Order: sequence, then structure tokens, then C-alpha cells
Amino acid sequence: MYGTVPLMLPGRPPNYRGPLVKFTPPGEDVPDSVGVAKDQGPLVAVDCVTKPSVNNVAFYDFGDVSAATKLPITHDFVLRNASNAALAIDRVEGGCACTSATADLASLDPGHVLPPGKNLTIHVSVDTGQLYVGHINKLVFVYLKPSSQAAFLFHVIGDIIPTATFDPPLIDLGTIHPGARWPGRLIVDTDTRVYGQQPPAPMPLDNSLILKRDRGHAARHGAYLRRTYLVSVAKDAHLGALNTAIAIPLADGSGRPGPSAIAIGSITGNYR
Repeated sequence: MYGTVPLMLPGRPPNYRGPLVKFTPPGEDVPDSVGVAKDQGPLVAVDCVTKPSVNNVAFYDFGDVSAATKLPITHDFVLRNASNAALAIDRVEGGCACTSATADLASLDPGHVLPPGKNLTIHVSVDTGQLYVGHINKLVFVYLKPSSQAAFLFHVIGDIIPTATFDPPLIDLGTIHPGARWPGRLIVDTDTRVYGQQPPAPMPLDNSLILKRDRGHAARHGAYLRRTYLVSVAKDAHLGALNTAIAIPLADGSGRPGPSAIAIGSITGNYR
């Protein structure tokens, strides 16, 4: 069975460890067989990844896809009627708004009947524009008449990889004076396939921090350009708690903040 996956990534950013905050939207983090019959049913998946211990479930792993992609992830699943009786297909449904599924009902007998031994193709499309960075698990349910419980469940799984990563993703400045430099270094890996060979520099989202490129620590790791920055507090930064971000613009040209690191701390005292 064939599917299309845009901007497949053969490697991940060297310092990518997954998102700093793990989002779990509804339907993302679910057991393999949620909502489907536990006992083996009449439908079997053809040329799909399955788990021997889980009935009526199959998987498609699309691998790693860049968060910059605008193309959908598509795949065709095939089910076979392994029973000796004809089955009436009721419907197929995606588990959330970003997942659509349609069955090739025109290939069936009148009344959407799947004869014994015959196959049914199900076309699945996942809208990548609605996906979070991190692990993805999208669901597609197949229903037979007259049951209200799904007869089969497909998982579309994989990982959405950020276009840039920060190490560390959380910069804790501690208690620091205006004008002082954080003793660590901020490492930024940027995907040149998305941003080009001269990717934009990261920028603080307010005027409390200053970034200076440490040009002695530039390197390439596959398609990723690694740059290192020194982080300082601005001389005229407001005293008090600091909670801001350092971001690289989105790759869509809008100028809006994209991948980022969080900076926290407490600015106290006078400029030194």
C-alpha cells in the first residue's frame, strides 16, 4: 500500500529530545485498541503492521516529518473480509478533525456489502497544519452494520520534528544583574532544508536579553547548521522576575515567532 509523506527527514536535529512541554491533545495518547472490539473480528489488515497481542488493529508509521511541511500525510489501508459471510460496511471515521478517511465503497456490492475473501481500500489523509511537534498517533475507525462498536482500528503514527531546536530548551539565569552574562552557551540547530544556508538568527521576544553570536562554535551536522550564542541581560532591563523566550521566526515568511527556548530568572541590583 502506498502513501505520501512530505519533507521526510533522514535524521533529527543533533540536540532534539522532544518538546519541552509534552502536549497531549484529545485522542493523541491512547491505548492501541481503544474503542474497538477485543475479540478477533471478521476483518483482517492486508500488508499492514499489526501486533500479535492486539486484535482488530493495524498501524502505519510515517516516520519523521518536518513541522514546516504544508502537505498532508496520506496512506491507503486495505481490509479483507476473512469470514465466510458477507459484511455490510457502515462507515469509516477519523478520530479527530485533522484526520479524514474514506472507503472505496464503489468497489463493493450494492448496499456496501463486502463479500467473503474480498478487499476494501480505505484512504486516509492527515492535515499536517493541525499537528503538534512531537509524537503523533491518529486514529481511523471502521464500523460494520448493525454494530455501534468499531470493528477495526487503524493508527497513523510518527513524529513531527521542529525546524530548529535549542539546547538548553530552558535557560535558568538564576539571580542576575543587569548587564551580566549568563555563564552558559545557547546552542541552536537549524534545518537548512527549510531555512536555507543562511537561516535567521534567534531573537529575544522582548528587550530584556541580548544575544551575541559565538562564531568560534559553528558547525554542521548533516542538514542542520549549529550556531552558538552568548546570552546577556540588557543593561536597562527591568528589575524583577524574568520570564521570556528566545525564538527563530517561522519558516513561512510571516515573521511570527517559531521554535523557541524559555528564559527565566530574577533580575536584581544595578548594572555592573
